[in-house]
Amino acid sequence: MFAVNATNKIHDIISKRGVETIPSILKQIDEFKQENKENQRVQTLLDIIISNINNKDSIAIQEKILQELNKIDLPNLEFLYDENTIEHIPFVLDRLIEQKQVEFYKLLETPLDKVDWNLIKKFSQDDKLNYLYSLVINLNNVKGTDQVRFIIQMFQDKLVNLQNEMTYSKPYYQIYKTIQKDTTLNAEEKRIVDKAVKMFELS
Repeated sequence: MFAVNATNKIHDIISKRGVETIPSILKQIDEFKQENKENQRVQTLLDIIISNINNKDSIAIQEKILQELNKIDLPNLEFLYDENTIEHIPFVLDRLIEQKQVEFYKLLETPLDKVDWNLIKKFSQDDKLNYLYSLVINLNNVKGTDQVRFIIQMFQDKLVNLQNEMTYSKPYYQIYKTIQKDTTLNAEEKRIVDKAVKMFELS
């Protein structure tokens, strides 16, 4: 899991600063390897990270996975369920978990007089994280393998923890309570907000 987290953070840096930063990053990792050459676990983890940074195909596949999740129609399951693609899914899941957490904390910082239906709708609908995880669950039901089961096991607790954090968040509940008072909501929007408020209160 450490290798997945570290690789994704480095990929984010590369994406923001450009591929010309890769040699500098690799140099820093190599220096850290030398400082910890007696620690075999550290060496193994760093080798995995270096391999993923150097693998341009890995970055391309991760980006293609995200593109498939953005499709309005059904994604290309033949591509997503390919063995070569599956090994990259943990990296994408980890990126999506971190992204969802950042978006959630940002949402909670919104002043209550600034929240509205569109804000909560955008946050709720942009759910590539659960979409991808549900596809992994579906693959396991159709054609379970040790690799797929390992991905589920690896991320199940992290997803449950994130969901619990949102379910039991009082500030998040207050956002829905504020939107519930909006008299401009149509019948369907009001039904969704009322249901969410009820779920918070039951929780």
